[in-house]
Amino acid sequence: MSEGRPSFWTTLPGILTGLAALVTALVAAGALFLGQDRDGGEEAVADSGATEAGRAGDGDPDQEPTSSGESSSGPDEAAPADGRTADSSPVRLLPGDHLDVDAGIQGDSGLTGSDLVWNNVVSLNGTRNAIVPAETDEAGCTAALQTRSDRLVTADQLSRGAVVCLTTDAGALVLASFAPPDVDGSLGVTLTVWR
Repeated sequence: MSEGRPSFWTTLPGILTGLAALVTALVAAGALFLGQDRDGGEEAVADSGATEAGRAGDGDPDQEPTSSGESSSGPDEAAPADGRTADSSPVRLLPGDHLDVDAGIQGDSGLTGSDLVWNNVVSLNGTRNAIVPAETDEAGCTAALQTRSDRLVTADQLSRGAVVCLTTDAGALVLASFAPPDVDGSLGVTLTVWR
């Protein structure tokens, strides 16, 4: 290299090329890291509480079912292999909010096709709805939805951290885990959706 000529890496194009390579490497590493974390989180949600699924009765979510030929899936049984994938996401509902899981939108009373409505109680507007005693997996939700049909989650149930399974108009299966309402009236919900 001659002394009068600067190195490529010390010129503006060289610096920009180096920065672009660094940003690309960081984004790729971040995507790999987040992808591994997400896969592990979905499996943990899908596997939790499977043994509690069959305990959903017609009135009290802690009551045994009165008439059901279905059995709950045990912790060693595999979830149904029907090709459905689960996505989990947290949502914060403000008083008066409607939530349409299929469209992925929430808003005030002008929203049509809502699956949940929060206004001191949670109105369940899915095709089928079942309050369950604990988080469960896809098979547990399916079994609970065959034995119950609920329309409201009361304030008392919400204060204890209610869990609901429902099906949407588009056929998605949803597990909604509610946190007790905040002092400002907002309601935290973690949704696991099998499509």
